[in-house]
Amino acid sequence: MLLLLLLLSLEALTQKPDIYIPEILEPGHPVSLMCAAPWVCENGTPPTFSWREAALSSLGPNRRTTYFSELTLTPRSEDHGSNLTCQMTFPGSGAHTETTVQLNVAYPIKTFGISIDWEKERGLKSSLNHSILKDASLRLLCQADSNPPAILSWSHGGQVVLSSCPSSTGILALQLPRLGVKDGGEYRCQAQYRMETQYATLNLSVIYAPENLKVRVFWPNRTRTGRVASLENASSLVLLMGESLQLECTADSSPHANMSWVKGSQVLNSSPLSNAGIQCLELIHVQPEDGGEYTCHAQNEWGTQHISLNLFVQYPPRLFNTFCSWIDEGLLCTCSIQAEPSPSLIWWVGEKRVEDNRTHDILQVKSTNSGAWTNGSLILREKWDLNLNLICEGRNQHGAHSLIVLMVSDRARAASLSFSKGAILGTGITALLILCSKLAYKKFLRRKQIETEELEVRDSQNNMEMDYVNVNVNQNRPPPPDAVTQDPPDELHYASLNFRRPNPKNQGTHTEYGEIKFCSGDKEGGTNSDMG
Repeated sequence: MLLLLLLLSLEALTQKPDIYIPEILEPGHPVSLMCAAPWVCENGTPPTFSWREAALSSLGPNRRTTYFSELTLTPRSEDHGSNLTCQMTFPGSGAHTETTVQLNVAYPIKTFGISIDWEKERGLKSSLNHSILKDASLRLLCQADSNPPAILSWSHGGQVVLSSCPSSTGILALQLPRLGVKDGGEYRCQAQYRMETQYATLNLSVIYAPENLKVRVFWPNRTRTGRVASLENASSLVLLMGESLQLECTADSSPHANMSWVKGSQVLNSSPLSNAGIQCLELIHVQPEDGGEYTCHAQNEWGTQHISLNLFVQYPPRLFNTFCSWIDEGLLCTCSIQAEPSPSLIWWVGEKRVEDNRTHDILQVKSTNSGAWTNGSLILREKWDLNLNLICEGRNQHGAHSLIVLMVSDRARAASLSFSKGAILGTGITALLILCSKLAYKKFLRRKQIETEELEVRDSQNNMEMDYVNVNVNQNRPPPPDAVTQDPPDELHYASLNFRRPNPKNQGTHTEYGEIKFCSGDKEGGTNSDMG
């Protein structure tokens, strides 16, 4: 019998009493705990129960029965994690067994904030600013200490990007791989504990060198539909001489870049607009010399970038260094015309167009091109009909400029030259000769003016400019002068200059004539003009 009781006691010691306790205890709220051993035989000697926990000061009355013990407990927040032990002892044998549990007491959020993974030693922050290079990676930690654990969530730009169910760790990690420009901004962590909500924020700045440079072009004088254009790098822009435009260079960067416009090695006078990252350059009434490469530079401490565009200024033809001179082969007339795009040069004899780079018995025509310049020459080998005119015409899509060589006779000015030889006839006769010769020559020039105005009316709709040179075709080429005693005779001819006049239908044509001296072949050809 004694052996049986011993075996029963040993078997009993292999089992432990059960403690029945709520999953979570609310601080300040009494709760009943029960320690029971339902496996103890009813006919045997009942065990004794005892509760043990030195840290607890809120234990209530202990009610015992044969097979269980009930304890009333009023926990505090600081009791969370404390151990509570129920011990069961069998009288007589002295054998005992026990069960220990940890108190799970609720408490509100104690610590809360944000940290960066590799800066956890700095502690949690409720507000944090951080800068990081573009394309780097970042791990953000949001942590809240509470029981039960708070519900944590991350939001960016007002949108929730990550949330968690309550967990014992109380940490929610947000992984940000290969940060881009759009990843910058405010990140907010929210901790929801029952009816309580707390927030912590991090302002993230993604820093990077200037990128995405673009140029916008504004033409203030164009129509609304053609007033704005966007250009990429190495673009070309064509303007007409006299137009104005505004170039706006934009760049994305963090921090903001220092921006400037340069042409070649010259830094241009430009200004930033009110918005950072925009540099404005104004070009007013552009001229041919304004053409070239324009470059916008953007630079900050992390790098630099630039964008370039080529500006081409186009304009109608303009005549330069036009002259006629006598050479051995005959009368040589040359035209030098500048225009953009490069002009075509056409010679006309009367109403007939002379083919370029052609030579025959009467005429020889040549022309060469070099960039914006076209140079042409015409050699007249014989005398021409007085009613024919030579025309050198330069033309492109923006207009035309012509030189008209008017064939005149020496008779028209013969009287004006004779008076110098008749001074002996007396002052009165000389004055009369002068007056008559002047009137006769004026009448001749008026007739030639009417002829040339007919040409002007024909070309007035084509944006044409005209210059006039009068050449005496009835006079033989001057004989070569004596090498020692004789100076070459001067040839006196007449010309008029007109420059881009209004349409003759709306306003009368005004023509003035001047004297032009043509150098002979043994001297350098050129013109001297004294306006009469």
